[in-house]
Amino acid sequence: MHPIELQAHAKINLTLEVLGKRPDGYHEIASIIQTIGLYDTLTLELADELTLETDTDSLRHPMAMVQMRRQAAGALGIISSVGAFGGFIVPLAYAWSKSQFGNIQPALQFYVGFFLLLLVVTWFFYIRKSTRMGQVGV
Repeated sequence: MHPIELQAHAKINLTLEVLGKRPDGYHEIASIIQTIGLYDTLTLELADELTLETDTDSLRHPMAMVQMRRQAAGALGIISSVGAFGGFIVPLAYAWSKSQFGNIQPALQFYVGFFLLLLVVTWFFYIRKSTRMGQVGV
């Protein structure tokens, strides 16, 4: 039988709500996701044993995986907090901007600047080549 190659597309969580803890210790979530153009290629083929191969050496070290999970959990907490707060503050900012300036353009300009700041912070702590995440190619 010939190997099967599949694309495992990355996704962006547009919303994420933690609903509660399950008996097994994991959490139930409600999420709206959107796939994006980035993907990993998975190659599946019949074998006598179950194996996992990767072309990234540092992912083979258990502590690297633990550290990445911790960083991802921290980022998820911050992102969730900002997202939850955004649903409350955005309508207030629009109303304030409209009452002070006659339109919502100043509020939109603030949001563009704020999200550019978040982009720089994300790059600085997670994506730069000198960070642990950058070194493993995440």
